[in-house]
Amino acid sequence: MSTLKPDLGDFIRKRREELGLTQRDVALHVGFKSLAHLSDIEGGNRKPGEEHMRKFAEVLQVEVKDLEEHDARIPVRETKELLEDRPEMVAAFRRVISSARTMSPDDLIRRVESGLPDPPQEKEAGE
Repeated sequence: MSTLKPDLGDFIRKRREELGLTQRDVALHVGFKSLAHLSDIEGGNRKPGEEHMRKFAEVLQVEVKDLEEHDARIPVRETKELLEDRPEMVAAFRRVISSARTMSPDDLIRRVESGLPDPPQEKEAGE
């Protein structure tokens, strides 16, 4: 079973439907001038800006972090802030990136969430 969550557009659409809201209801609350904007987001063709994420959270009765869990965009600003505040994390990120090249997304998520120890390293020839 996959631990990956539906993408942001799917999540917004499903949550809107669960609450019995129309696209018009949500678009008006978020402040969009057209339904096409929301339709594009739900269809995965557009991503909402940060200010809209807060409004989506309000109307969909979820936390912003719940929306962010479905957002596949690279969190550039957050990553930059973390690495500026804690430069020692750069080496950790590089290690994660290196290890992740040989893992599935589900494996990586499971490892991070479970805090499993690192797998034994294979010895290179000549060691």
